[in-house]
This record gives sequence, C-alpha cells and structure tokens, in this order.
Amino acid sequence: MNKTVSSLILLLICVSTLYGCSTHKNPNNNIGAVSPINAEDFLKTKGFDIVKTNDKADSYVLSKEKLSSGSYSNIWGLQMLDVKSYIGKTVDTYGFTVKGHPLDNARDNNKHQTKVWVMVVENTVIGGYSLPDYDEVHYGGVYSIDGKTLEEVTGLSFQEWSDRWKKDYNSQKSQKTSEQISKLIDDKLNAIISNPKHMASSNPYDHTKENEDYEYIVNQGDKALEYMLSKFKKSNENGLKEYVMAIACSEILGEKPEQKNWSSGREWYENYLKDKKQENINIKGSLVDVYSIALDSFMPLDEGLNGDMKFIAIAGNTLKYLQADKRNVVLKNFEKYKVKVMDASLEELKKVGLFNEKQLYLEGVLLSVKDVTIVSDEEIVVEGSKYRSGDGAIGVKCTLKYKNGNWMVDKADITWIS
Repeated sequence: MNKTVSSLILLLICVSTLYGCSTHKNPNNNIGAVSPINAEDFLKTKGFDIVKTNDKADSYVLSKEKLSSGSYSNIWGLQMLDVKSYIGKTVDTYGFTVKGHPLDNARDNNKHQTKVWVMVVENTVIGGYSLPDYDEVHYGGVYSIDGKTLEEVTGLSFQEWSDRWKKDYNSQKSQKTSEQISKLIDDKLNAIISNPKHMASSNPYDHTKENEDYEYIVNQGDKALEYMLSKFKKSNENGLKEYVMAIACSEILGEKPEQKNWSSGREWYENYLKDKKQENINIKGSLVDVYSIALDSFMPLDEGLNGDMKFIAIAGNTLKYLQADKRNVVLKNFEKYKVKVMDASLEELKKVGLFNEKQLYLEGVLLSVKDVTIVSDEEIVVEGSKYRSGDGAIGVKCTLKYKNGNWMVDKADITWIS
C-alpha cells in the first residue's frame, strides 16, 4: 500500500489525556510532580516562552512492546537518538504551554500557542514532542519538539521509516490471522457505537475519546485500514459506524487533523479515493516542487501587492493532486520571505481577523490555484491568483518544464488584473 504521509501514524491524541489529569495523581509514577528545572531551561534555549507549566504527563519504563505500539512509535520516531539505549529506563514526560513555537501559526490554532512535552531520563532532557494548542479535541500525530514532521526529522519517506522501525522494534507476540483481526475490528466497531455512555451524543468523536476498543483498532495499522476500506467499498451505508471508521482510517494514515475536510464517513472515503487516484498522476520529479515553484513565480508579479505584507497565505485546498500532508512542505518553501506563512482560505483569514474590514484588504497576500493542466510528464501549466483586496489582485498562468532533473518556470504571465 502506497502511503506517502509525512505526519505520523497510529497515534490517538486527546489533549486532555496528553497532559494527564492534575486532580488524579498516581502515587506509583508520581504523575503531577513539578517539572525539573532543566526541562524549562531546555525550552528556553530553544527560544520558547513558557506560558504555563503543567503536571507530569506520563512516566513509564521503555520497552520493545511500547516501541511497537502506535503512540510510542510516533513519539520515539521523532527523537534523533539511539532509541535502543533507552530500553529498560524510566522516561518521565512533562507538559508545558509555550509561545514563540512554529506551530503557533498552525491552522485552527486560534490561541496561537503550542503544547510541548519534554522527555527526561535520569534527570537529563533527551527530547520531546509538540502539538498546536487547539480549542477543541483533535486527533492525529504529534510533531517533533521543534514542530517538524517525521519525514523532515528523519529524511525518510513514511514507508521507509515504517519498514525500518518494524524491523527493529516489532513485538514478537503471536500474530492473529487476518480473519481473526477482521472479526475483532468489527466487534470493536459495534462496541464503540453501541456504548450506552455516548448514545445521547451527536458528536462521533465522543465515541472514540479515551476508548480502548478504538485504540485497539488504530494500533492494528495497515490491517485495520485495509479491512475498513473494504467495508466502505462493499457498502453505501453512511452512519455513525462509518464516521468512526473514517476517524480511525484518517488517524492510521497520519492525516493532519487541521486538514480535515469531510463531515461524514462516506465523504472521507470519497476523498480518499480521489487522493489515491491523484497519487497515480505520472509526472517526473515532485509535485511539491511544482506547486512551490509555480506559486513562488506569482510573488514578483505586480510586486506592489506585496507591500508591507505581514503574512503569506496559501489556500492549501486548491492544490490539486497534492495530498494534504504535503501542503506543509510547500508552505515551508515560503519562509524565505521572513513573514508568517499559513494554510488558509480568504474566509478563514477573515475569521481570524487578518482581513481589514474597514479598508477591505488583507494584511498579507493570499496565493491560490485555480487549475492545473498536465501537458506531459515534463510540462505542467498552473493557473491561479495572488490576492490582496477586491481591487488589488492578479491572475497568473505559469508554465513549468522539467529540465536537467528539476522543474523550472518556462514563463509566468499575468492573465487578469483587478
């Protein structure tokens, strides 16, 4: 199965769970203890401003079994360490809320602050991980302590990393047959949706939160994914069960929660099929490079639109053929402009107050794509726009050609002006 996902699999992140519960302290692992000073110093040396110091979030002895589980494989896969040397040691994890972190500007992070966890072994900081401080519960993979994805940290594709990780850390427990796992998954799905605790709730996420049956499904990885995709294919049902399956599939695939663009299980599946079809687009080089270079060619055109810009927004949902997890890579290529870079539409920018309602213009520029024409595997035409205001915008047509192993702009022309 082709899985080019940059952010990570098999992790259920419930914000309240990650931080632990300060009113229920476990005397056996000292949950709730004050963080060591060196953990705070570690964050300060990274330039983060500590807004809040939280209780100890976790304490455990690292084992191969933990490293083969979804949540811990995600966390430890982000650490640039000799992981095996920590097996058998106690790992204490301390939670903080900080500002000045790259994830402050993540989509849906309305607080513009980030939750980070610092990992300590024998009173020494060894690493950590992070997540935007969302207003609501989000499910998905965590980032490195610096806000980077798995691919950015390791330099490997997800599949390359996963194969190596499984070889090194997969538990030697007996393997169930695919038929047994399928039956177990189906039984657990039925248990999730029939749980009387949440029968009155209209929010499907309530059925998955802190639910051992759900965690079991996610931790089965590819086997669970393949089974649930086959269930979608064989049925046109679109109820609570399908929504829960979509949540689990999305998490297994490592889809970014901030990129969620579906409102039912069936809609998720249809989007998945479209993405799989798009993965088979036959072009040379990287589609990430195509979009990065094409959108960058918009910037010098009608350069007056760039004046005093405070940010660059790219409407990620307009990047045709590009899976959601790759959009952040495109965004990073615009950090050279030394302003905030974000994935947002005009409507989203208005919601967060980045559109001057009095003078009717954006505080920055918005780049979006209208159409992509694949002429051949060595030539692509990208049409889009650069927007600052209703009477301050341009349309652009950019032709790219693949030469000497790289995508290059052949020509970029303004097609309309407003």
